[in-house]
Amino acid sequence: MVTKIILLGVSLLLLQIGLYSSSAFAESLYRSVNEKGEVIYSSKPLAGAKKEELIQLQPGPSKADVDAAKQRAMGLKQAIKKSQQREKNRLIQKKKADSEVSRLAEAKRKLQEAKIVRDSDWQFLAKGGRHLKTDYYERIKKAEAEYEAVKKGKK
Repeated sequence: MVTKIILLGVSLLLLQIGLYSSSAFAESLYRSVNEKGEVIYSSKPLAGAKKEELIQLQPGPSKADVDAAKQRAMGLKQAIKKSQQREKNRLIQKKKADSEVSRLAEAKRKLQEAKIVRDSDWQFLAKGGRHLKTDYYERIKKAEAEYEAVKKGKK
């Protein structure tokens, strides 16, 4: 949105410069209406015109004004480039943050999955009863370590 506004400003500035350069050659303009009723603009009176009107043009901007406008246009172009670079950096940072959030969510999911007790995690005792194998606790410990590493940004 800001880029479009800046480009519009640059366009208007260039149009003003173009008008200045053309007005240096034609300080007065004639508006004539021919016998068919067509309106014709020219730098000289039209022979046989039904109606003729002399239009005095306003003088264009000075050379200093044109130079200042060019400087503003260059400043606007530089501002556009800076704005585009900031937007690019913002998108890169957002992508990086989204990636970190995704990795953290995946590590959390793996930790929750590791905590689920499976049938193979039980060790049955000869006297009856059962208890969890050490593999179960090691699996949780490993998943917790991975989650913490991702949380701290080490992975």
